[in-house]
Amino acid sequence: MWDECDWNDPRLLETYLRMPRDFQEPQAVASRLDGTGVAPAEGPLPSEIVDALRAGKPVALFFTHRLCSGCKVVEQEVIPSPAVVHAREGWTWMDVQLQDEAGRDLANRYRVDATPTLVALDRNGVEQRRVVGISTVRQFEEALGQRP
Repeated sequence: MWDECDWNDPRLLETYLRMPRDFQEPQAVASRLDGTGVAPAEGPLPSEIVDALRAGKPVALFFTHRLCSGCKVVEQEVIPSPAVVHAREGWTWMDVQLQDEAGRDLANRYRVDATPTLVALDRNGVEQRRVVGISTVRQFEEALGQRP
């Protein structure tokens, strides 16, 4: 029916698209959070993340997959760079492998659907920044350099 639409109609999307049945407004989701920025119904967090948050440290989750060629580029060229190594100081860094069940669970929790992805969580466990895809040293440096 898109070809029959009036493209200047300000209600175009409301008229033809609907939200999924289980969609919840962000405010409703926020009211269910357990103080870590993640809904408790999604299962327990890995102990490394829980320990870091209890210690008041921000957490950087780097989601990869062993078959991801872009992940290899970032792992070999971006992460070892001196600027990124310096920016990682003070962060709890966690490599999350999506070929593992625990990695897939964590990816579902943080809605990661592409690799490589860096998710930066503040000291309360709330996502502050995200870098998706083959990224540059500067992108990682900016995401990690501004401590939450």
